[in-house]
Amino acid sequence: MKKVVFCMAASAMIAACGQQADKADDDAPGGPVVVAAPDTAQDYLGAWSVSYPDGTKGVTTNNEDGTYVAEMEDGTSITGTWTFGEEQSCWTPDEGENGGCYAISPAEFDGSRVLTGEDGKLLIVAPVRETAEAPATEAS
Repeated sequence: MKKVVFCMAASAMIAACGQQADKADDDAPGGPVVVAAPDTAQDYLGAWSVSYPDGTKGVTTNNEDGTYVAEMEDGTSITGTWTFGEEQSCWTPDEGENGGCYAISPAEFDGSRVLTGEDGKLLIVAPVRETAEAPATEAS
């Protein structure tokens, strides 16, 4: 079950990676009001770290072709398909356990989101950010 949940959470994390620019309404009383642009499937692409309620972690990568790969911290991998939905998004593994669908919260400032499963369990997902490794320097 953790694997299925992980896969689903990973897809949700992708949603946070590709957030669209926010729009501001400068005519609003008291100053501009920021309105978040709606999510699209593009917002879900890429790698997402996933934290499960029991403390298990993994990384799920949602691909543009509708497939995903989830790498669990214990070294196991899960592959399957994912679909984007305005109300909830779903991850279905190729083999094994049944997949699931999740309602996805709006992104936090850091891009993280909370996914709420049909069973009420919560997953925390966050976009995986690539970091450039700084070149080594020699002491003189």
